Amino acid sequence: MARGPGHRPLILLRWVLLGLLLAAGAAVLRIYLARDAGSPAPRTVTDDPGGQIDDGSALLVAEGFEYEVIDEGETLFFISADEMVSPAADRFILEGVELRMEDEGDEFYTVSSDRAVYNLESRDATLEGGVVMTGPNGVELRGEAFDLQNSGRVLESKAAPVAYLLPGAYGGTATGVRINLRRNTLLLRGNVAIDSPPGAEPRVRLTADRMYYAEEESLLRTEGGVVLRRGGDRLSSERLSVRFEPGEKGVGDVRFVQGRWRVSGRIALDSDVDGPGALEFEADTMGVTFAAGGEEVESVVLEGDGGGATMRLEDGTGLRQTLRAQSIFTSFDGGAVSRLETYVPAVLEESLTLEG
Repeated sequence: MARGPGHRPLILLRWVLLGLLLAAGAAVLRIYLARDAGSPAPRTVTDDPGGQIDDGSALLVAEGFEYEVIDEGETLFFISADEMVSPAADRFILEGVELRMEDEGDEFYTVSSDRAVYNLESRDATLEGGVVMTGPNGVELRGEAFDLQNSGRVLESKAAPVAYLLPGAYGGTATGVRINLRRNTLLLRGNVAIDSPPGAEPRVRLTADRMYYAEEESLLRTEGGVVLRRGGDRLSSERLSVRFEPGEKGVGDVRFVQGRWRVSGRIALDSDVDGPGALEFEADTMGVTFAAGGEEVESVVLEGDGGGATMRLEDGTGLRQTLRAQSIFTSFDGGAVSRLETYVPAVLEESLTLEG
């Protein structure tokens, strides 16, 4: 069938209208892209797993940032910030940062800092400026720089000193700190010092090169030039372990203290019968058990390898006894010696100092 003479102008008109429509669509798209580039939304790896963000105009800047880190269906931690800059698809520079993570006991830790660099691929972060970590039972860390490692499970300091608080308001400083946020374990190293809360009696101070604290086990281990002072008592050794009674919030009273290698010390005694006295000792291994309440000594066990153990006991009557043996067991009742056992050979020396 032959086409009429007016058919060709209709075809041209259709093409002109289609061209105008495409031009209008392109203009709208350019306006939208220009507006979107002015205030971009944060982009995550899940939006574009293989994408790369170039420098210059592709740099993402946004106010407000929230991200939930999930591994095999398990939430590792939440991270939020006041401001976010993203120079790469898997790297965020954050200002005004807060992280929240849950331990194995369903209790939360919170870590805040002035700024942080977070890597989406490795799930690690570097936190800087006024870093504060708070946890269950009053645990707290303060420092200027920390690394968040192992997908948010480990927090390790990068700058000294670090201040900390332990359950029971015991606190102090150290050169370095490493805390496992899932298992509630804390490692302190370098010039470690722990003090009892202000006003607590008797006052307790512990110094060492390294310290390990496991809250679930109510256990504190220290190594390297350890010195423990508790009121008038003193204990020094190369290794020292302290076992606490479990408390409602963290640790309770001291229940057992064990020292190893080059152990020496002095324990003040106050007998209802003999008056004030003291127990001094040297040994390779020592164990002190405290009565309920953690104030009175219940028993002392001393053991020696090569040179044996030595115990010197003074009471308020002026009597001084020195006992040397491979193993010495002493129990106390009301501040006075109630039982003493040893293995032979043993040497006992006594002297009496009379007043006047």
